[in-house]
Amino acid sequence: MRAIGLLIAVFAIKVSAASAQEGAPPPPPVLMAIDDKSVNLASGQLMTSVTDIAIGPNDHRGLQYVRQWIPAHWRLASIPIMSGALDSPVVSYNGKSYAFSIAADGITYVPDRANGSTLSSNRQIFTSGDGMVINFSTSYYPIYSTASNLGKGTSVVFPDGTTRTFTYEEALYNSGSMRIGRLLSIISSTGYQIKIKYSSNTLTNSNSRIAWSMASRVTAINNAVEYCDPSASDCTFSSPWPYVAFTNSGDRITSEPDPKLS
Repeated sequence: MRAIGLLIAVFAIKVSAASAQEGAPPPPPVLMAIDDKSVNLASGQLMTSVTDIAIGPNDHRGLQYVRQWIPAHWRLASIPIMSGALDSPVVSYNGKSYAFSIAADGITYVPDRANGSTLSSNRQIFTSGDGMVINFSTSYYPIYSTASNLGKGTSVVFPDGTTRTFTYEEALYNSGSMRIGRLLSIISSTGYQIKIKYSSNTLTNSNSRIAWSMASRVTAINNAVEYCDPSASDCTFSSPWPYVAFTNSGDRITSEPDPKLS
């Protein structure tokens, strides 16, 4: 077992109370040209990302838990999501976005840019120009930490057949009038798993949704050595798997990795 890709010992950034607690961050822009100072030359805004924890090869065969800074917000880049409107959906994954528009026939989706990507008419299958396939669930349980009002990816299949499977928990709050979802686990066909534990498992109203949606600990596991139920809210491990812990104090979100990895 080997954990790689950990970039920082402690990473903290001060954000406004609104951005830490209200609404989902937008998807990354479709047009990006990032310079050596992490500035998107297409917009002039800061664009950067942080790999908090990783395990396995440092490519699609391993797993990485990545957050991306979109101006004024952190978003989770490791989840494939779909946002926007029904006639102009945007697919986002791994820090990139692919925009589509409905064709004149009112059924077919066409990419806004000639990048070879496709989206099925029911919005359940996205294929990138290089052959990566994302299968989507279009159930309307959006994730609080990232814009996903049109759907969440249930699996990603890379051109060589390597597959990532995403397990979510979906719930109702405010007496059943509001819906919300959260990512519980990412599993790779290569045997690795990213497991997310949250600050709270209690969800009753708009106030409790913040702790329910906020990751408190993310653990990287080799499932060939130890199993963890992807649908469970937490797992008890017999081996010291690498992790990163998150704390939220006021308007400051801090990540602190496993001291053994420092």
